[in-house]
Amino acid sequence: AEHVHGSPFLLMEFFRGLRAEGLVGIESGQARLLQDRVPRRVSDSVQRRLSGMSPAARQVATLAASLARKFSLDDLTGMSGLPITDLMGPIDELMGEDIFVTADERLAFGHDLIREGVRSTVASAVRRALDRRAVDVLLSRGALPVEVAHQLAASAETGDDVAIATLTEAADALAAVDPAAAADLAGRALELTPPGHELIGPLVSRRAISLFAAGAHDEAKRFADSALRGVLSAEDEGWVRCAIADMFYLSPDVRADNARAALALPGLSAEVRQRLWAALFHAVVAAVRTEEALQLEPKARAAVEAGPGNSGRFAIETAASVLQYQLGNFRGALEALEAAQRLFPHSPGDPRQPLAANFRATFLAVLDRFEEAFEVAEAEEAAAQRDRQTWAVSVFETWRGRQLLQLGRLAEAGTCLEVRFNLERAENIVGPGVAGDVVALGKLKIHLGDDKAAAGVARMAEVMMKASSPGVQRHAAWYLALYAMYQGNPVQAHSWLCALGYDQRFLALPTYPLEAADAPQLTRIAMAVGDGQLAEAGVVQAEERSRLSPGVPSLAGAAAHARGLWQSSTADLRTASLLFSDGRRPLALASALEDLGAALASDGAGDEGAAALDQALAVNTEVGASWDAARARGRLRELGLRRRVTPVTRPRTGLPSLTASELAVAQLAADGRTNKEIAEKLFISPHTVNTHLRHVFEKVGVNSRLALSKMLQ
Repeated sequence: AEHVHGSPFLLMEFFRGLRAEGLVGIESGQARLLQDRVPRRVSDSVQRRLSGMSPAARQVATLAASLARKFSLDDLTGMSGLPITDLMGPIDELMGEDIFVTADERLAFGHDLIREGVRSTVASAVRRALDRRAVDVLLSRGALPVEVAHQLAASAETGDDVAIATLTEAADALAAVDPAAAADLAGRALELTPPGHELIGPLVSRRAISLFAAGAHDEAKRFADSALRGVLSAEDEGWVRCAIADMFYLSPDVRADNARAALALPGLSAEVRQRLWAALFHAVVAAVRTEEALQLEPKARAAVEAGPGNSGRFAIETAASVLQYQLGNFRGALEALEAAQRLFPHSPGDPRQPLAANFRATFLAVLDRFEEAFEVAEAEEAAAQRDRQTWAVSVFETWRGRQLLQLGRLAEAGTCLEVRFNLERAENIVGPGVAGDVVALGKLKIHLGDDKAAAGVARMAEVMMKASSPGVQRHAAWYLALYAMYQGNPVQAHSWLCALGYDQRFLALPTYPLEAADAPQLTRIAMAVGDGQLAEAGVVQAEERSRLSPGVPSLAGAAAHARGLWQSSTADLRTASLLFSDGRRPLALASALEDLGAALASDGAGDEGAAALDQALAVNTEVGASWDAARARGRLRELGLRRRVTPVTRPRTGLPSLTASELAVAQLAADGRTNKEIAEKLFISPHTVNTHLRHVFEKVGVNSRLALSKMLQ
């Protein structure tokens, strides 16, 4: 109905046609579409109007209908082969009947439905030939391949060299922005391509790569396994599969499968083998298949050393640093990564650079070096904005959300995390980094006591359990265990820790990305169900992480906290509270204080225990962790104490209610900056700017930037 642009005549014809031709059904006062097509009544009405016009006018309308809704007079002369003088009369006649109108100094059909009605008057074979002729005219006038691709795909015949070349160009142009469309165009071009054509190889490569990029993994695998081998040389197939293995947003298992398939090919050059081994090692590490990665590393390093240049060295050194992180050697991981970045610098726009920077920021954060971590993230996010790497901007925004959660800045963490994920796209979460973001979102909702949102993340986690990567599965199982504890069901929580196998429960804590303060919760779950082996293993793992990176308060604090729970040691719990007392990780501090208070009270030191619980309550209240605060109040009530703590938080409405990030966005918006300009200024995405502005408008009670500007003057 939008196509009629408010024309009363066409709108009435449209709705009458819907009912008369049975295209809609009406049940209980609700209309439901039964067939998705334009009613014949509409095209019939256009045909009746054309039938009363001259043959020349009907012919001009038919030729124009194969161009576009808007077209130039030169395009029309090219289609008709007639001089402009011979076209003036038919054009005037068509404009008199509102078939043609003028738009932006060009000719146009009055409505899209009028154009469709004209096209329906021509036999399909004739229409197809005219459409193909129109493409030649448009290309001769400088149209881009992507502008004519779909019309060309529908109108070309087998062996049409212009069509094949044009569709190839269009597929290449769309590969980065719309890989699904690129795959479709490459597939159509292949249908037009006769055996032995010089573009078969590039088209097979483009379709295989684009299918993987579009997420059609099953179809992509079938196509690659059948088509690549039959068309490309082993070397060329190796490079195509190498390109797929380097797609960091794909499932790491899909990437690894393509690298292995290529490495099985005979006669590969040292260069392509170097790249494939590096990609395979990187993918196995990304899947958090740690034991397999340790076994693979020597072979991968040997292959990379045997190859020319440095093309695979940065990838393998980056992956090796992540492997050290997964093994709990955070300081060693950071040193290895920084050495790799010094030795193998990369040019702007290289996707490996933001990925390595994200690793570095993650390593710094787990070592409590938050200021440096945020500096790295902000610098790389600015570079990603500059280079238009929108995926990298998103990666750093969700990274920021994870760290803000650790810092107790829950509202700001929510802005970074809550708009990124939904249940419908949960099956697309194929990497552990993104899975860690989902867990952070779930933790946030648990701390806030948001039952509905926490349950929604749990449903996403259940979908994520079906992923092939152990890294994703562990994150999913970990959140489901946390959610079960939130619901007061430790037995269910323990069963989730065992979901990947009873012996695998010792690896239940996700190792990338890892939050050190999760260790006490693992011990708490194990103790609640009497699993002493798991509780002790959790303590040992936490102590080993602290030993490998000495001098890091949060790592030492997490180890002391877990040990204090397992050994019922108030001394260790006190140590943990002191180590977290710098306030860098307030949620971890409050958790340690709460366990210390409960232990002291159990040992008969009621006053000291109550003081620790009061501190825990105050910290949780200050950061807005409603569920944790309620739990601390409950423990105090068990001691016969009732506390009414006034939240030390900003108001809910008005300018004082704005967070620092919201205020910065509001001030720039009030100055007249666009969302894009604000995003570039603050190194965030336009999507996040929009979220901040929505919150600002709600809090201060305005509905326009003008009103906001007046308020901030």
